[in-house]
Amino acid sequence: MSDLARRYPMSFPAVHKHVAVLERAGLVTKTRHGREQRVRGNVATVRTVHALLDRLEALWRDRLERIGDLVDDRKEGASP
Repeated sequence: MSDLARRYPMSFPAVHKHVAVLERAGLVTKTRHGREQRVRGNVATVRTVHALLDRLEALWRDRLERIGDLVDDRKEGASP
């Protein structure tokens, strides 16, 4: 994991904490190879999260569009 930490402008403990959060979320897995711990992204979980976020984005875009339509309708109904 020290190789990973060298790539970022933060301390090793900070990188370690970030990796721990990602691991608890199931986004990465750690494996031990001798004295090294290797971190690998969990592609299946990332794809699942991506699909979920796409659905949530579509839901909220639709809701915002409907709110915009309601506001436009009220503007049209108001007398100048």
